Amino acid sequence: MRWKTLMPAIWGISALVAVLLAVVLWLAPAQERLQTELSKARGEVPRHRSELPSLVGASYRDDLQRSLGDTAGLRAGFETELKKQALVVERWFADVKMVEGVPARDEFVSAFRFQQDELRREIVGKAAARRRDLENLPLNTPAFVQNDQPPTLEEMKRVQREANLESLLLRCVGDAGAFPYRAVDFQEGWDAVAGDSPFRESSLTVHLSLPAGALHDTLRALCELRGAGPIVRIETLTTRPRALPNRMGPDDLPLIDADILLVLSSFRK
Repeated sequence: MRWKTLMPAIWGISALVAVLLAVVLWLAPAQERLQTELSKARGEVPRHRSELPSLVGASYRDDLQRSLGDTAGLRAGFETELKKQALVVERWFADVKMVEGVPARDEFVSAFRFQQDELRREIVGKAAARRRDLENLPLNTPAFVQNDQPPTLEEMKRVQREANLESLLLRCVGDAGAFPYRAVDFQEGWDAVAGDSPFRESSLTVHLSLPAGALHDTLRALCELRGAGPIVRIETLTTRPRALPNRMGPDDLPLIDADILLVLSSFRK
């Protein structure tokens, strides 16, 4: 009876010893790891203390002011470049006679026609270099130019802006091997501004004929505009194959037509 009475106590003591042993075996490595991390943390304290003056106080303030100054300088540089690009769109014809800062109305039409003749000659030459024969280069020609009427100041501003954009666009895509099969379509809304945005936007559609392999370079040329024009966003692109000519030489390539809707953003401040 006494042995049976001692058995529960023996089993209880054995279980307690097993639990204590497990705790010791688990706690010892954990304590060692904790001690290692604590020593490492104590070693980091001097370094953080040495860095503290640069994180707060006068040193931090000076660093922050330098950073803000650098940011303001970058912003000013970007604005200067954007203003230069905006001037490309707005500048008057180089040879037109100016009266009080605006072109003489009776000479503006002549300057416009001369600019188109020069553009036509250049684009036709680019096409000839690529074995493309442009019988008629379609260019945007407003009604008052066709009728040889003196334009208003607002008409001159609009036609000048469109002529500058047309010239820049056709020269860029011509370098990529694309040429217009229809005049550029300009949409209204150049002075439309969303909220307090420093940019004004307008949209236009270019209608181009080109080899399919030149499409990538053409889109890239439109987006870059040689770094000299407004910011460009391609809104839509529609392509279709052009009918094959009756005769094709061994070096001739089949052409596609591409209609590309662009949104132009120009800095206005």
